[in-house]
Amino acid sequence: MIKMEGVLRESGIDIIGSVPWGTHFCQFYKTKEDLIDTLVPYFKAGLKNNEFCMWVTSDPLSEEEAKEAMREAMPNFDEYVRKGQIEIIPYTDWYLKEGTFNHERVLNGWLEKLNQAMERGYTGLRLTGNTFWLEDYLWKDFTDYELEVNNVIGKYKMLAICTYSLDKCGANEVMDVVNTHQFALIKREGAWRIIESSELKEAKQALRVEIEERKRAEEALRESEQRYATTLASIGDAVIATDVEGRITFMNAVAEELTGWTLSEALTKPVTEVFNIINEYTRAEVEGPVTRVLQEGGIIGLANHTILVRKDGTEAPIDDSGAPIRDGGGKTIGVVLVFRDIIERKHAEEALRIAYDELEIRVQERTSELEEANVELEIEIAERKRAEEALLESETKYRELAESIGEVFYALDRNLRYTYWNNASFALTGISAKDAIGKSLFELFPELKGSRAEKLYTEVLKTQQPQSFVHKYRVGDKNLFFEINAYPSKFGLSVIAKDITERKRAEKQIYDQASLLDKAQDAIGVRDLEHRLIYWNKGAQRLYGWTADEVIGKNADGLVYKKESPLLIQAKKSVIERGEWTGELHQITKDKKEIIVESRWSLIRNGEGKPKSILIINTDITEKKKLEAQLLRAQRMESIGTLAGGIAHDLNNLMTPMMLSLQMLKQKFTDEQSQKLLSILERNSQRGANLIKQVLSFARGIEGERNPLQVGQIISDIEKIAKETFPRNIEIRTDIKKDLFTISGDATQLHQVIMNLCVNSRDAMPDGGILSITASNFLIDEDFARMLPDANVGQYVVIWVSDTGTGISPEILDRIFEPFFTTKEHGKGTGLGLSTSHAIVKSYGGFINVYSEVGEGTTFKVYLPAIKTELQEVQEQKLELPIGQQELILVVDDEATIREVTCSTLEACGYRVITANDGADAVALYSQNIEETRVVLMDMAMPNMDGLASIRILRKINPKVKIIAASGLAEKEKLAKVVDINANAFLPKPYTAEKLLKTIHEVLSTNVNIYATQHQNPEV
Repeated sequence: MIKMEGVLRESGIDIIGSVPWGTHFCQFYKTKEDLIDTLVPYFKAGLKNNEFCMWVTSDPLSEEEAKEAMREAMPNFDEYVRKGQIEIIPYTDWYLKEGTFNHERVLNGWLEKLNQAMERGYTGLRLTGNTFWLEDYLWKDFTDYELEVNNVIGKYKMLAICTYSLDKCGANEVMDVVNTHQFALIKREGAWRIIESSELKEAKQALRVEIEERKRAEEALRESEQRYATTLASIGDAVIATDVEGRITFMNAVAEELTGWTLSEALTKPVTEVFNIINEYTRAEVEGPVTRVLQEGGIIGLANHTILVRKDGTEAPIDDSGAPIRDGGGKTIGVVLVFRDIIERKHAEEALRIAYDELEIRVQERTSELEEANVELEIEIAERKRAEEALLESETKYRELAESIGEVFYALDRNLRYTYWNNASFALTGISAKDAIGKSLFELFPELKGSRAEKLYTEVLKTQQPQSFVHKYRVGDKNLFFEINAYPSKFGLSVIAKDITERKRAEKQIYDQASLLDKAQDAIGVRDLEHRLIYWNKGAQRLYGWTADEVIGKNADGLVYKKESPLLIQAKKSVIERGEWTGELHQITKDKKEIIVESRWSLIRNGEGKPKSILIINTDITEKKKLEAQLLRAQRMESIGTLAGGIAHDLNNLMTPMMLSLQMLKQKFTDEQSQKLLSILERNSQRGANLIKQVLSFARGIEGERNPLQVGQIISDIEKIAKETFPRNIEIRTDIKKDLFTISGDATQLHQVIMNLCVNSRDAMPDGGILSITASNFLIDEDFARMLPDANVGQYVVIWVSDTGTGISPEILDRIFEPFFTTKEHGKGTGLGLSTSHAIVKSYGGFINVYSEVGEGTTFKVYLPAIKTELQEVQEQKLELPIGQQELILVVDDEATIREVTCSTLEACGYRVITANDGADAVALYSQNIEETRVVLMDMAMPNMDGLASIRILRKINPKVKIIAASGLAEKEKLAKVVDINANAFLPKPYTAEKLLKTIHEVLSTNVNIYATQHQNPEV
């Protein structure tokens, strides 16, 4: 087999794309999530492309974890396993199958797997192997194996990715891996990157230079370390040094002995693994000083009662401190930890307590003996003197031990009277041992009567178990807080008290500040420089839903962001570089609700001016952004409407002569073929006229003839039409509530609105579904009106048109009311249905709301304002075309075709006609024929002298002249001007012969202003 350069295979890894057979590359990873991130899509692509797949697993990702990851990505993964297209096995069953690694056996095994896959009909072999198991002594053999794979893989239909843990690879190992693969995949700044070709060579060269420099630096460092190691080895305390990541770089012999770890064992391990400390009483883990030093940058000491758990599990009480290691520039490059075994001090404290108990016992024994044996008084006195001297010597010894303790230490008998009082107690309270010993607890501190301290002292005496608690004491004119550790003794209590007043004051200040922040309405949080949350106020809990306990210590980005957007990356970068950032961010809440916040970031520095954390204040502006979007949409619709209305006049001028000519031609050519062709032309001309009306309805909201209407009857009519014409697999449901409010509107227009919505629903259900039409009364209050810009307070009738169709995607939903916008195939829709419906409803003072989910369906809600007028049925009567009596008609229009066709129509129906092409010509002709001219048909939009100016001049010549105003526009402002100049009628373009003749007949038959009457009384 030979390598097929032209045949590309989908790798499944976005940054790599497609690769040819014979591709052999490597991946450097840090976590098992890194492995899942690349290998799952890698094998998913192989399975879908009919390739046989082999996954050899090792730590940190087990065989079962790999299978579970594949199941999450591919629900049908187990089907591929059952038919044997993929094998996921541990490294022990492949690389170490016979107990050791043999690269010839492994390579031949891959080729055997490939041949088996090809025989079974698969297109090739896709494989991966994790090298986490690889030990140092096998490295050269495995490198030779990788080199051989890289040299021969181009001959076969194979793809191979080898995964290496960065934690197990040094600089030399990285070079070996890169040299034996075609390219390398590595994660930088959270994203995968490819190193290949010239970039790979440059990277190798840079790496060689870096290695040489590092070798020289390491040599110098070893000399320096040798000097310091010699010094540190001579220190009596245990010493551990770490780098900035908290990994061990040095341990002296005392530290090895105390922890149970040798330097070679502990080297590079996290310090918390070797220096494992717990609280003596709670047994809870204690935060190590190394972590605190790295966070705070200063010297840190441990709290009392700290226990070190050695490697073998034994324990030792310790006292320690940590300090930063800084380079010449003052930068922290690690931490030095110094600690010591305080078991002797513990023993001293215990010995002091035991000595005191022994003293009490021996005093009592001697006193009893003296009372019982007076005869031996002198002997007993002598013996007692000797005993007292011995006791005094012992007491002096242990007193010195007690006085060496820096904390307050005192003893109480069972009656809570002081029997011992050390110098630290005197220094703190000003009460000497002479004044304290023999007095009761309440004589020195009356306020402790009935206090928690008294109860806990009593409990220690009763249970003989130690107690630790915090208590406040009044010392002089100060209130001091102490951490009290009370231990039972044979004759009472031994107590060690530590002054923690400053710590409590700091805690109270932090609590007070946090309480103030909790009162803020904004969400306030503080994250450290690793973006882990360290503060979360009540405002944040209200906005996002998580409590402080749920989020403290977690990564903020993983909680409130779906992914790391470019804006979030910019915010992180800007706040570090400039100290602040402000902008808008898209986030999610605990219940996955998407929100928009106005976010303000500020960098917080420590006392040394170094960045410590980031304060973030977020304000929810989600509703504000929605209102802004609604306003922009309304402005866009208004602009489009203005543009659409601007072309109506010219379009109507084109349609008028065509429609007039067709009616005359149908009377002239009566043969069947001509009538058929003329009917086709007439239907299409009428369709064009209707299209123009739709544009006008969208642009200006033509009102039509408004009458009181009940929408129930219209819905019932549409239901019948839909059931007769819609596909049988669409179920039609209607629900018309009783006592619906009456609305004012044009029945035809309302029929058009609902029918447009029903047709759209039909088209959205090609495989059938449910179309529901409902109508009900609805009262809009002030709150509802504030949410929708088009809504007003009052009564409405709401018509719901719902379907179970394909739904509308969000990016399309914002444009559905734009004219000529359609998602239907070419020739199946004009894109004016919804825009016309929207314009009609808006002209009624109503509005339309839309709700849709892709794959779930769509609901349109049409809100129409109600009126208080009862419905009146109006019977339409069909009139015959009136015939003229040779009256003279002056036709004025700048379009020659309109003049010619209008003239022919009028002359054919018994009228005489004279024509003018502009206003000036019309005035001249009328002046010449003033006595005979009965009606002037005046176009309103003409060049030079328009219709309004011409009519005013004609009225001055003859105030009683009868004028019909004609226009293709139906703007309310223009119609109002027609009324002002007292035109007798208005004729909208395009008009039919019937409408033209009927209007002229009505004007000739009456002296009333027909247009004004109809405009003021719509029921006429």
